[in-house]
Amino acid sequence: MLVHTEVQGAAQTEFAKRMFQYNYRIRDRYDRSVVSLAVLSDTNRQFRPSSYEDGRWGCRILFEFPTVKLLDYTEPERWAELEASDNVFALVIMAQIRAKVTDDAETLKGWKFRLIRMLYERGYERPLILQLFRLIDWMIRLPEGLEVDFRQELYAYEEQQRMPYNHIWSAPRCKSHLTVQQKETLRPYIRRRDEVA
Repeated sequence: MLVHTEVQGAAQTEFAKRMFQYNYRIRDRYDRSVVSLAVLSDTNRQFRPSSYEDGRWGCRILFEFPTVKLLDYTEPERWAELEASDNVFALVIMAQIRAKVTDDAETLKGWKFRLIRMLYERGYERPLILQLFRLIDWMIRLPEGLEVDFRQELYAYEEQQRMPYNHIWSAPRCKSHLTVQQKETLRPYIRRRDEVA
């Protein structure tokens, strides 16, 4: 058996047809049973395709597939499930949801800090923390001023928790993609952490 998964980020009228096409093409190519699953990460609550149907002159095709709508996890009880989960993908899903549904940049900064803090609190190993940080940082983009505020708050949190080593800020990308102004603002923190590391 093969599993075919599609992650769809925007409502699209031809999506169900594409699911059917990919399913039968994979089945034809490998001559094996194929299970197709759809993850809908868009913000349109009405977009919930789950089947493709076509027919003419007595010949009919009905293709059905299960879907997961990430927007459903904004409901308090479903969100609590994500927060309680020890699966690392729960954090990624939370970041994706907040990036999609949060319009206020200050609120988004708070969510970004909360999610990054959870990386520490769950005691993940350094390589996993770095990978998840890069992904969440890519998903949740902040305006320049708020990005500096976020990084300062994170530095302060790391120092308060007396991190045994520099989890996030030793990653080259975290320093290299900062603007000159951001680097100047953060220079005292960077120097202090680099001296300890």
